[in-house]
Amino acid sequence: MCKYPVIFVFFMTCWYSKAQDSTLLLPFSVVNGDTIYQYDIKPVFITSEKEFRTNRELERYRKLIANIKKTLPYAKECTHRLDIINSDLEKLSSRKEREEYLDNAEKKLFIDFEADIREMTITQGRVLMKLIDRETGKSSYSLIKEYKGSVTAVFWQGIARIFGSNLKITYKPDSDDKIIEEIIIKIENGQL
Repeated sequence: MCKYPVIFVFFMTCWYSKAQDSTLLLPFSVVNGDTIYQYDIKPVFITSEKEFRTNRELERYRKLIANIKKTLPYAKECTHRLDIINSDLEKLSSRKEREEYLDNAEKKLFIDFEADIREMTITQGRVLMKLIDRETGKSSYSLIKEYKGSVTAVFWQGIARIFGSNLKITYKPDSDDKIIEEIIIKIENGQL
């Protein structure tokens, strides 16, 4: 019997599927006369089960999951839209064309997302800012400054500070935001 049953089952499955319809389902390469099958597998993340000392901690964790589930699609959409905007901006040569394009893009963003963003709680807004930094690699303040200028960035930072937030907040997956990162990984793996 094979010492490694998983590998045995894997190769038997490949052999069986080849014998059934005379096609090989997995790509392969031949190296020094040896056939090497290639198969990309998703990484597996192992996390410990969360233990909560109180019901309040459990409830806070559940709210965080709900907030991330609500805001993560917006952060991903932000990255997608920024890619499109950057691609389009590269095609424009004059400063006036770029400014008009950015003004139109901003208006479209407001039309598409203003109602949804206004319905978010302050906590969800803070989570969204962290997730935007996670997805884009830039804080919300940096993005506003880059696309709309310093004056606009300072203005919106002032508004955020009035509500107890900070547009300069950054995402720290190895320290402050470790729990958020674990939740995102679980969401992306279909575990939550």
